[in-house]
Amino acid sequence: MASAGEAAFCQISIENDVRLDGRSCQDMRPVELELGVIAQAAGSARLHMGATDVIVGVKVEVGSPSSSAPNQGRLQVTVEFSPCASPIYKGRFGETYGEQIAAAIEASLAPGGRGGGRGAGSPSPSSGLDLSKLCILTGKTAWLLYIDALVLNDDGNVMGAVSAATLAALRDTRIPKVEVVTDAAGEEEIELDDSPGAAWRLDVSGLPLVLTSSQVRRAKEEGRGTRGGEREREWEGNGH
Repeated sequence: MASAGEAAFCQISIENDVRLDGRSCQDMRPVELELGVIAQAAGSARLHMGATDVIVGVKVEVGSPSSSAPNQGRLQVTVEFSPCASPIYKGRFGETYGEQIAAAIEASLAPGGRGGGRGAGSPSPSSGLDLSKLCILTGKTAWLLYIDALVLNDDGNVMGAVSAATLAALRDTRIPKVEVVTDAAGEEEIELDDSPGAAWRLDVSGLPLVLTSSQVRRAKEEGRGTRGGEREREWEGNGH
């Protein structure tokens, strides 16, 4: 609940279409993106959105598919906050908020996730990663994707920054070529070709970008303060 002074300040800012940092209400923060910033990762990206600073690394390894989806690979998203990102992330809150962001990002990447039409919350058949391309041997082996995000500084719009950096890191990811061969005993085995020229990339062109938007409502006549609410939304992108 906002105080009367805060409510009046918000109303004046909206009426004059200006924020504290000089941007209009519709302007996004300036964005700077670097790819390949972690040498040991299969893909990585560092994104500055204003003063918000996020780094994401993708690790790939061969493992077992889940029993519920034996012909698909698996993905896991982890989001952590540096204690220096903001004083509010000291203690349990940073861990809890990181889990919430990770769950939202993971849901947006999963096949049939929540990335629908623009601004829509309904699933789209084309949304999400095609995890079937990560299958190596059905029911036996598949590629596992581990996406780790670290928020170094929070100056706002952390959800959007983590989502954008994740998409960029996935676009940068190279997965080694795998060949299935049969040994003398008739057993199937896999051979990895980890040379850079043989690696392949994920198709991220249909993945949604997760954003947050704030809603400000006028106070009711009883004199209660205005309320602001933050909503998580997904917008389909074209991979650029």
